[in-house]
Amino acid sequence: LAASFVVVVEGVRYIDPVLTAAAVKGRGLGTAMVCRSLRSLAADDIAEVGAAITDGNEPSERLFTRLGFVRTGSW
Repeated sequence: LAASFVVVVEGVRYIDPVLTAAAVKGRGLGTAMVCRSLRSLAADDIAEVGAAITDGNEPSERLFTRLGFVRTGSW
């Protein structure tokens, strides 16, 4: 019902995309998937992780801000 992917671009890991089925949005599944991805990366000693968020995607912006990410530019 939900998933998050980690992609590697020029050696930097990015969480992109985060997907949640429409019928279960708002139940915390996207947050759970991102947290699982972050735990997996931490277990591999990956300290720097970015997130690719399309400008205007407010739900994703809220999710990543809540998890401590800081916006560094526009997509």
